[in-house]
Order: sequence, then structure tokens, then C-alpha cells
Amino acid sequence: MAPDINKKPKIVCLCGFTRFRDEFQVANYEESMKGNIVLSVGFYAHRPETIHAQELGCTPEQKIAQDELHKRKIDISDEVYVLNINGYIGDSTRSEIDYAIGIGVPVRYKEQGPKEWAEILKTQDYLSSDDAVAFGELCHSIKGDQAETIKDICRRNEITWLGVLKIMPELFE
Repeated sequence: MAPDINKKPKIVCLCGFTRFRDEFQVANYEESMKGNIVLSVGFYAHRPETIHAQELGCTPEQKIAQDELHKRKIDISDEVYVLNINGYIGDSTRSEIDYAIGIGVPVRYKEQGPKEWAEILKTQDYLSSDDAVAFGELCHSIKGDQAETIKDICRRNEITWLGVLKIMPELFE
């Protein structure tokens, strides 16, 4: 689908462990094809086989400066897209997520398991229609007594799965 050239593009900042260089490249392509402006990492410090960072003489001080520069990218973004491959989120990425949440920038995760949904729903008051469908599927996948408890709470209180998360977050930990 071609981007709508009459619509202001969304600015998406990619965050994640730089060892996942290939995933960064795919995400950059996919988001660009959606018509989004993509901001990404300046170099791949954890991929020594690439011509970045170590080979070019990046010092620890420069790495810290680059981490701060990435937060400035978050400042001008409409959304942060976390590439949490196999659920991995390191300290630097966690810092970027916390920063984005702190300034009110929505955070989206590539892999959205129960912990990611809990974090998203604790910090955002809404879900896109695609996210709502995915979240509903996750909730419906809960088995046994927990599922019956959730269904009962929803029926009795006329609330949604989102409401259940807010009153029973331990179900998603």
C-alpha cells in the first residue's frame, strides 16, 4: 500500500539491542513503506562484524553521548517502536522506554507478550484497532481458572479486557 502523500507522516523512533542489526533494517524498511519517517540508532555497537563503533574508535564517552542523542530522537517522535527480539530488552533500551513513557510518547513492541501488553496498557489510555484485536487474542488465550475469572469479571462489571488488566495486573505478569 502506497503512503498517502497528503497526510503528515508519523515519526517512528526504533529502539532495541544493536546486536539485532538485521531486524533494525527490516523495521526501517517496513515503517518507511507505511509512509512513516524512521529514526534509528547511529551505529551498531554490539555488531563487531559491521563497520561501526569499535572499528571506528567509538569511546565509552561517545557511546554515552549517542545514547543521549537517541533520547533527542525520541523527543521529536510520535512513537517508539521497540525491537525486543525474543523478548530481550537491555538496560539502554529500558532507559529509552522509560524516557519515552515519561514524556508521553507511545511505545509499541515488535513482540507483544503479556508483560509488554501490561506495560503498554499501564501507560496508554487507548489502543489502536489492530492492537485491540491482538490484545483480545492474547486475553482469550489465557486458560483455566484465570480465563473463567476474567470472563466472570467482565460479565458482572460490564468492562473490557483492558479494564481487567487495570484491576488484575498480576494475570499478565
